[in-house]
Formats: sequence, structure tokens, C-alpha cells
Amino acid sequence: MLDINSQKILFFTCLTVLTPIIHAHSFINNTRLTQHEQKSEVIMQQTDGVSGLPNSQDKIFYTLDEYLAHLIEMGKQDRPFYELVSPDKYKLNVGRGGQFLQPQYFTRQELMMKFGFSK
Repeated sequence: MLDINSQKILFFTCLTVLTPIIHAHSFINNTRLTQHEQKSEVIMQQTDGVSGLPNSQDKIFYTLDEYLAHLIEMGKQDRPFYELVSPDKYKLNVGRGGQFLQPQYFTRQELMMKFGFSK
């Protein structure tokens, strides 16, 4: 039987390890949308901009590059972001919990369709 301090340490260790994994899993599931879901999702075209994107902090983005740059900045806070790994291939980095997940790759066109960008 563990004493109360050992129980607390074990609890907070598990919480520290599992939180990024749960967050990454939630992000992946929330960004996997079919084309039909994309049209009915919160993602809305506003003149040239797109709003309602995951981890957007209620900002409007006018290009995919602008949104990806924002996600890279959010990645500094252990948030998911897309990393360019070859001229037309992006890898989803999901933070500390990512080492337990299978890597996911997307083309630029797939990301544009997924997030509703035309440029």
C-alpha cells in the first residue's frame, strides 16, 4: 500500500504524461472532417478569410500559410502544428504525447481543403 505522498506523486505523474496524449488525440479527431462536415462545420468563409479553425484563438486567417505559421507559434506552447517535411508534404506534430501516435502526413492541397482555404 502506498502512503498518501506516494499516491499524490503517482497521480500527478500520470496526469502529466496523459494530458498531452489526450489533447493530441482530441485535436486529431476534431480536425478529421469529411468534405460534407467541412461545409457544415463552424469554419466559415468571410470574404477572403477563414475563422473557427482549431487552435485559432478566434482569429481570422486569409491564407493557409498564415494559419500554419500561427500553429507553429502555438506549438511553442506544446500545441499541435504542421511541419513542412518536403516541398508538398506536412507532418502533424502533436506535442509531447506525439511519440505514442503514428505520424500523419498531409499534402498542401489536403490541408487547404481540410481548413477551407482557397490560397
